[in-house]
Amino acid sequence: KNSLGSFSVVPSAAYHFHVENDAKDYPQLGLLLRQTLPHHSAVQLEADWEVDAFKKNYLKDTTVTGEVVTDDQRIYERGKYDDLEFVLGYERRLWRRDHHDRAAVWPSKLTGAIDASYGRRRFDDFSNRDLDILGGRIRFTTAFDDWVDLDVGYRFKYYDARGRSEVVIIDEPDVGIDLDGDGDALDDNVATVTDVDRTRYQHEVGFKLKAHVSKRVRLSVGYEYIFRDYQSDEPLDLSNNGREDDEHVVSGGLRWEFRKRWFAALEGEYSDRDPNKSAALVSDEDSGKTGWKAGLKLTRKF
Repeated sequence: KNSLGSFSVVPSAAYHFHVENDAKDYPQLGLLLRQTLPHHSAVQLEADWEVDAFKKNYLKDTTVTGEVVTDDQRIYERGKYDDLEFVLGYERRLWRRDHHDRAAVWPSKLTGAIDASYGRRRFDDFSNRDLDILGGRIRFTTAFDDWVDLDVGYRFKYYDARGRSEVVIIDEPDVGIDLDGDGDALDDNVATVTDVDRTRYQHEVGFKLKAHVSKRVRLSVGYEYIFRDYQSDEPLDLSNNGREDDEHVVSGGLRWEFRKRWFAALEGEYSDRDPNKSAALVSDEDSGKTGWKAGLKLTRKF
């Protein structure tokens, strides 16, 4: 503690397991610095680092350009990246119910929070897919006495990914252009080079309900809706030009304080992503298939 209040340092480590593909397993490290302030407020800085995460095998090149490409002429390589994110936040209690009002059944307090974030994703290869991410969030937490909390929030993110040219494979009827120079625009799977722009705006709204079932155990369940609006205006960038995604995410977790200041958390998530384009056109990113992921995280609060 200090003259302002208490100062906390919370390091964390997690290892993400993928049941269907162990090549996608990766470690995650985190650090939270939190300083409480007068008037029931606090400021915190959070850092998060994902190391050597494997997304999928991406098309690297082809053995021919400007011609119809067969499957054995496509060259794929592993798409691995590091993610680093910093979040600076401030929160304050906005209202609290009078403790003498025992008859009240409405929330016992209301807390508001805002934060700003910067993140970056860097690939080992595929630098054309690197991202710089700016974001902001507003969140309200309502407590029902001491056993249930409800978080409701909105987050905005801007993904800057104005890439350079790369090899893509296009069906000529989709663009009405003779890409291989054979006098018609009827061929499928033609290799060509074009600028690819993965820049997008992202809007997220959702809630999380946390129940303190005992002094040491907390359960949580949440839902989030995500909308992505891609900004590419490149005519041959079919994966991103005019693309919009809707995604629904359901999550749940269990946190257990198994020793004083030591926490174990088991977290799971189910997501369903639905682009407005066919799976064939967005196969180099997310095809919109449903998916599960889960993780086990250990933390110690100092």
